[in-house]
Amino acid sequence: GVGLVMKPGSQEPWTPYRMAAAMVEAGIPAEAIGLYPGATDVGAGILAGCRRSMILGSAKTVTVDKISQTITFRSTPPSPATVGGTYTVNVDSSAFLAATVFVANQSSSVCSISAGVVTFNSAGTCLLSASQGGNDTYGSAVASQSITVTAAAAAAPAATVAPPVVPAPDATTGTPAPSPAVASTTTTTIASAPRGSGTASTTTTTTTTTTTTTTTVPADPSIPQNGEDGLPPALEAGETTAFVRGQSVKVTVQQIDETVVLSLPNDVRVTIGRINAGGESVAVAADGVLRVYRDNLVDIAVEGLVPGTTCTVFMFSDPVELGRGEASQSGEVSTIVRVPTDAGHGGHTVQVNGVGPGGEMVSISMGIEVLERRSNTGTVILALSIAVLLALLGGRPIFANRRRRREA
Repeated sequence: GVGLVMKPGSQEPWTPYRMAAAMVEAGIPAEAIGLYPGATDVGAGILAGCRRSMILGSAKTVTVDKISQTITFRSTPPSPATVGGTYTVNVDSSAFLAATVFVANQSSSVCSISAGVVTFNSAGTCLLSASQGGNDTYGSAVASQSITVTAAAAAAPAATVAPPVVPAPDATTGTPAPSPAVASTTTTTIASAPRGSGTASTTTTTTTTTTTTTTTVPADPSIPQNGEDGLPPALEAGETTAFVRGQSVKVTVQQIDETVVLSLPNDVRVTIGRINAGGESVAVAADGVLRVYRDNLVDIAVEGLVPGTTCTVFMFSDPVELGRGEASQSGEVSTIVRVPTDAGHGGHTVQVNGVGPGGEMVSISMGIEVLERRSNTGTVILALSIAVLLALLGGRPIFANRRRRREA
């Protein structure tokens, strides 16, 4: 992109051109400088699109509008929605900000919501509202979803199956008639009449109906999550990735003291490393990589989760659960996990799963390195052996001199 954007003013437009020429002459690449002449709306667009900006010249009033934000319901309610049923609602923001979903006042007797799951309590209209207040860059946004809730259908009465008809034996031969044929879903009975009686045969049919109910289960933070390719995450040491509702999102990485802080657009934040100074946890190295040995302890803290929900920590290649905790009333989880004693040496991936502020599934992964402890026992033995050998070799001339003196 362009590193410097300038808009010439209407009263003195040549100064920005001279500044750009001087910068190019000083060695700054020309493609890093952009000049955008135009009316005041061009200046307003530059101010809105650049995080750092400055206005030079005469005083002007410029109105900068926030970027519009859109709230979208990604989940589809059940059809029909019946009393006693549930519905897991998912809401997305075009600004990747966490939206709040709640039941409208007029629908409080029809449905309720907890941790992103809507429960249908009575027949009527369930109106869900989602809102996001915006921030310094994005404006606020609202959206709603209306669901018609009907009473649960009465249970169908049990089917009555008539007992099979056992036919009478043949009047002329005394041989019993064949037994009735029975199918899995239909039973047919045929009675043979005596010869010459003129009586027609009788057929009885019974049909069995099977009802199948399908329930959609939302993603579970207590099980390891795969990547977009359907495979377990395999990251290089220091590399990070994150998924919200199964979609890849940007991870902001900061190294603070002896920890690495991973922040997501929905305000979920994970801190890994030595959180408490002087604690037993392994500290993150100066290059931002967590390097551990087997059986080491690691501090992990998570913020921004739904209170009362589960947060789980896994380690790959072969997924193994390192620990789990329950989010507090403030949405925080703090735990200490231990590196498995049988962990292979080399690269591994630590994954933290939880439920975000909008009831969305959140999965954050970071690559770490498990180091091999090198024993110095061999080195010590070798050093001692050399010392003893040198002592023996150095002693021979001394013993020889003593013998010569005694002989003299």
